[in-house]
Amino acid sequence: MDVKVMDEKVRCKPHIKMCAFCFCIFFTLFACSRPQNSSLKLYLENSSSASDTAFRAVSLKALNKSAQSAVIADPDKAPLMFFAFDASSAARYALQSLIASGGYALELEIESPLSRSGVVSNGGRNAEKEGGFFFGFIYEKDIASDSNRSLAKYAQSIEQRTGIKGGVPHGAHFKASLGFESAGTAQSPADIRGFMIYSQVPLTVKTAKITKACYGKSRSEGIPWFGFSAAGGSIAPGTQNAESAVQKVFFRHLPPLAEDECRELHIQFFSENSDTARNNSELRQAEKESAEHNTVELLCGSERLSILRHRSMRTAIVDMRAFSHNFDTAEVVSGSSLIESIVVRQKKLSPFSPITADPGLIIDWPQKNVRGSQFELFSWYRFPSVLIFDFADYAVQDAFFKRLAFYVEKKGYAGTLLTDKDMDTLHGFNAHDYRAESLASFFNQAERERFTLNKSELLLRDILFANGVIVRSAKDIVPGKGAVISISRESPRYLRRLFLTHEGLHGIYFTEQSFRTVVDDVFRNLAKRDAKSLAFLRRYFEVNPSLNYNTDDMYLFKNEFMAYLLQQSTDRVKSYYINRPVKILSKAEPELCNYIRSTEAQGLVEAAQTMSDFLYDAWGVEGGDIFSVRIK
Repeated sequence: MDVKVMDEKVRCKPHIKMCAFCFCIFFTLFACSRPQNSSLKLYLENSSSASDTAFRAVSLKALNKSAQSAVIADPDKAPLMFFAFDASSAARYALQSLIASGGYALELEIESPLSRSGVVSNGGRNAEKEGGFFFGFIYEKDIASDSNRSLAKYAQSIEQRTGIKGGVPHGAHFKASLGFESAGTAQSPADIRGFMIYSQVPLTVKTAKITKACYGKSRSEGIPWFGFSAAGGSIAPGTQNAESAVQKVFFRHLPPLAEDECRELHIQFFSENSDTARNNSELRQAEKESAEHNTVELLCGSERLSILRHRSMRTAIVDMRAFSHNFDTAEVVSGSSLIESIVVRQKKLSPFSPITADPGLIIDWPQKNVRGSQFELFSWYRFPSVLIFDFADYAVQDAFFKRLAFYVEKKGYAGTLLTDKDMDTLHGFNAHDYRAESLASFFNQAERERFTLNKSELLLRDILFANGVIVRSAKDIVPGKGAVISISRESPRYLRRLFLTHEGLHGIYFTEQSFRTVVDDVFRNLAKRDAKSLAFLRRYFEVNPSLNYNTDDMYLFKNEFMAYLLQQSTDRVKSYYINRPVKILSKAEPELCNYIRSTEAQGLVEAAQTMSDFLYDAWGVEGGDIFSVRIK
């Protein structure tokens, strides 16, 4: 298709209503024998590059004089720019390949100079009036027959076109992203041939690139960014300045999801400068006293998303299946000053891909959004190598993990693969946790002994391979990176919360060396200054028939020591140990029980406080509460 440049001056008679302004379009398109290259280059994401930021430049064709320089200098005379994608074989193939692969958008960086008065519009009382703006695609039908008449007709019909509309103030500098796809759009992405800009104020298109599509609003790097699907949308007045808060975001007409796709809500926070003048204890105290000011709340449809933002948290990721109802608007109720961006991203999933989630969302995950009947698989977004299984009931959980429980943790059975008959009358656990080393050892021994594993255990092995928790080497199976924990929907909600807290703490212990070092130090110090408290815990782990831990395994002993002290808040450690464990141990160890009562479990309380403080300083979680994100 040979797109020629219009050679006539056209007056657009219909009035076009955008952003409460009515205006007439006048534009001039200048004659040339063939379209010239624009000074503006189009950068294509190089999908073959290992770098996510690698782009390569291709030419854009200018279909009018303003497009040659990518500048609208005098909007009263020429308010339009028309660009066509390069039709040369190599450039067109690269562009169409990106569009056809799905999930891409055209992103423009736009800057308007200051007005003669030098005043920048900020949406306040003295702000200058904004000028109308439109950014949309040119499709095959727009320029298929007679480019002159087609583009003139396009210009006259902007009000009816889909695209990004709004008002642009003098001095604005922003980015606008228009996806190639949307729900319900009649036009096919394959028919896109270029794009156009209309503006009532002078502006320059500084950059143009094809990049991964996302939808929402951001003010990162001091430049406001707006993302829409191909259905377009409106940029609210006064929001193109860097000081404008991310307050209300629309996600309308998003492209339909394929079976292997999901949507994630990404809330990014401004990074905090570390306060070197204050130690961790002072920072911790100040943060807890101002927890109300560090809480971000978003109204997502009829549900309220609450995020407790810690200084270490840069981004909160929420899979939109965590919500019970669909929504297309997110409004910030509190904490807008903390938010840098709110965007929706669509992501492809493999059959064994976990859903990214905070434990606070897993507790009440909607049953209707669970993939499959037996379990849902998650990864903890703060500790992504920790996989979390949420099983339908205890029986399904036992099929996956009961044999592992005896092989890894049960006294008298550790290192042994029990048959189903051997385990038939034995109790495993109501929740589970295993590190990569234990998992690799279990599956290695099963292969060496040619032990027949059940279908659930073989599925577990495949999931662990797919997520890099265990790895196949030339000789055998070796540990990869990560761990697995599990809970069951058969547990009542209060136990689901307790179990997930307990197992989640194990997940941190498995995957974070810095935390293991702290636990080692606390354990060693307690052994020196309060050996009876440690002996009390050891005997509780051994005597309690539902536990029966192999306390000769010091890694296991330290891990459970930590988790049982931190599964409840530190102010409840004393009451917990004076009551439940003391009752269980009263006959077997009366002297140790009397000691815990007389000291009010002070040694255990202090140990719990030290470990809890470290967790809070590092990640914003603490004893009894590892949940940063909740839906109310």
